[in-house]
Amino acid sequence: MRLSMRGKYFFVIIFFVFTNSAALFVYADSMASSNYIILDDATNCGGDLSSSTNYKLSDSFCENASGAQASALYALDSGFQAGADEPFIDITLSGNTLNFSGLSPSSVATSTITLTVSTNASDGYSADIYTDGAFRTSAGDTFTDASASDTISAGSGKFGITTSGDDGQYNSTDTGIGITAKTFAARTSGASGSATVVTFKAAPATTTNAGQYNQAITITAAGTF
Repeated sequence: MRLSMRGKYFFVIIFFVFTNSAALFVYADSMASSNYIILDDATNCGGDLSSSTNYKLSDSFCENASGAQASALYALDSGFQAGADEPFIDITLSGNTLNFSGLSPSSVATSTITLTVSTNASDGYSADIYTDGAFRTSAGDTFTDASASDTISAGSGKFGITTSGDDGQYNSTDTGIGITAKTFAARTSGASGSATVVTFKAAPATTTNAGQYNQAITITAAGTF
């Protein structure tokens, strides 16, 4: 999923020239209709897209008061080019179902899903995971959620996750997941196709009743802009 505010840009230049004045009045406004919205427009003399085998360039000229400005209370990046890099975050999951086959007290069953994130957020992103309740059957049988920092071993009767990848927060331990969101992947800078593998683990105990176990899992990610 890609969250973006990119769009095409149109230039509107309106000149009001009075014979008794050398003043030039230039106006710009946000444009929209029932079919589209242009979030950023600017008034200037023009611009163009330039490229070669080595570079691509988007340029504009005759802009007033463009560039970066800041104080202790605000930060402002003004001008047409500032709008050319709208904040975005792309989130991709490798699948939306998990399947544990051959559950046995003598082993730990695993199933994986991969989260891939790209974002231009200057302070990175964080991804959370939570469930609708225990890993359970319709009869009320459940696995025990692993603790915050745990080891899921064969016959333990536990259910949880571990992670791998540069952004994984549980790469060296197992952890439980519950109805409260838990951050399992994060970074403090922009990401380009950063992948975190989440390995789900189920280790039935000898006392765990046979049945069809289910759980709804939600994964969210947000950029820190």
